[in-house]
Parts: sequence; structure tokens; C-alpha cells
Amino acid sequence: MNGIRFPADKAILWPARTSDHRDVVIRLIRKGDDGQEHLEVLRNLAKGERAFHAGNHCVPLLDELQLGDMTFAVFPFLADRVDYPWFYDFEEVFEFLIQALEGISYLHENLVAHLDIDIDNFLFNFASAKRCTEFRKRETFRSHFPVRYYLGDMELCVSFTPESEPASRKIVGLPVTRIGTDPSKYGRDLVPEMALSEPYCPFKADMWQFGNMMHYMFQQPSAELLPELYALVDALRCPDPVGRPTAVQALERVRSLRAQTPAGVMSQQVPFALEI
Repeated sequence: MNGIRFPADKAILWPARTSDHRDVVIRLIRKGDDGQEHLEVLRNLAKGERAFHAGNHCVPLLDELQLGDMTFAVFPFLADRVDYPWFYDFEEVFEFLIQALEGISYLHENLVAHLDIDIDNFLFNFASAKRCTEFRKRETFRSHFPVRYYLGDMELCVSFTPESEPASRKIVGLPVTRIGTDPSKYGRDLVPEMALSEPYCPFKADMWQFGNMMHYMFQQPSAELLPELYALVDALRCPDPVGRPTAVQALERVRSLRAQTPAGVMSQQVPFALEI
């Protein structure tokens, strides 16, 4: 694992190499009852054959390790900061958005809401110290291999059973309070309904977070080049959850827009985002 650095604050993550020479990451998932829902979601969606479903973008759960009342998950080693280097053209942007929405759609179809969607929780299938990490630099990096994006860090997720009443699939307040974390440590822009005391739909909250991520990534003049894409951003960030598209609806719109966008626009370079 030479050249691969882990931030000092990531004390629950450890790089490792398996006996068959695969680079992996070992992560603490459960201690006692804490993290049990996270573990059950991973077992249900990220393990075995389901992990390789085309629309499933959960990070595959390769193995579990038990130590006392702790459960550690073994994941493939993946790269973070999927926006470094920045997207070379709009074709790369659409590929990322489609895969991201496929992953969110798959979670929602299986009655799992992520509740922590932002660019830093997306990963992709690249692991090398040689990747450019300069934000304002373009490279034809993603054209050299079939990029696969994943949505990780699901410790704030909430899940519901198929037998549950649709009207009951709601939560209250900030997601971090469900795992006993100080609300002041929730380092995300607040989904409007999270600040209220009323129950809200976590799936619609996911869509606001995804739209908010897009808002910061693709500002002017991206909106001028692709006004339909930015119209979707506005819809996803609608203050009223009822007005937000579902993940499936957003995915259909992005796929349709990709098919309708002229090749001359798709090959244009993407204006740099705000640093997020």
C-alpha cells in the first residue's frame, strides 16, 4: 500500500492486503448495538451476488471480521475524491450522474435511504498514488479505463421492511441524532425539513442532498450550456419535498438529456466547480 495515505481522523479505517494480494480497507462497522442497522444493510445489499447487480453501487462487502462485540467489514480499496482531477468533458459528467443515480435508485428500491449524500462519499475503482490530486486540472483520466462509481459511508442510513406501511417510512430531525452523535457535528447543508420537528421522508431528503451536491459542482456557466440539467438541480432542491423528483425520475431525466445533448456539447470542457 505504498504511497496511499489515510487521514489521521479516519481512525475506523485501516488499509490491508489479503493473502491473494488484493488491496482492501478494513472498517469498524458495529460495536455492541451501535451500527447494527448499518451492518444489516450491508449484509443485505453489498454481499454476495446482489453486490454485483448492475444498478447496485454499494461498495461490495468482501468479508466480515469479529472481535468481541465489534464487527469489521472488509471492502475493496477504492479511490475517494471522484472529482479529482476535474471532469474532462460533459460525457464524463453524465456518466458520473447516471451511475450515482443508479446507486441511489437501487437503495430506494430496497427501502434504504442514505442520508449523507455528497461528493466526498462517492468512490471509484482506482487505487494509485499517481492520480492527479490538483483540483483545477483537467486530464483525460477517466477515458483510460471503465470507471465504476460507488456510494459509500452508509453509517447514517435508515432502512424499512417491505411489510411497513409507506406512510410510516419517515424519520425526525438530523440523521446523526439516530446514532447518538452531537447534532452540531452534522457537517452538511441542512435539508429544509431536517430543521423541523415533523416527520419527513428520508428518500426525498436524499434527493435534496444529491441536488445540492450538483448545485455546487455545476454552477454557471454549466447552467447556460445545459439549462435542462440545471432545471433538474432546481427541482431536486425544491423546499417542498413533494416537488422533488424521485431517484428513478431523476435518473430517467438525466439519461434522456444525455441522449438528446449534441456531441458538440458533450465534448465541451466542464467549467470548474466551487471547491466543495
